[in-house]
Amino acid sequence: MRFGFFAGAKVRCLRPARLGDAIVYSVDGPEIALRAETARQMLASRVDAKTVSEIP
Repeated sequence: MRFGFFAGAKVRCLRPARLGDAIVYSVDGPEIALRAETARQMLASRVDAKTVSEIP
């Protein structure tokens, strides 16, 4: 949670990090790189654009 990953956060996978075993994610705007081992411990759901627009 200290990195901004919380229920309802908009997370996008952007690209591999320049060095090593990490992927760069956008979490409601700011970018953060997570190692594969850490990312595997997270749970996310894919939401399509129509569903997002229906959320108040």
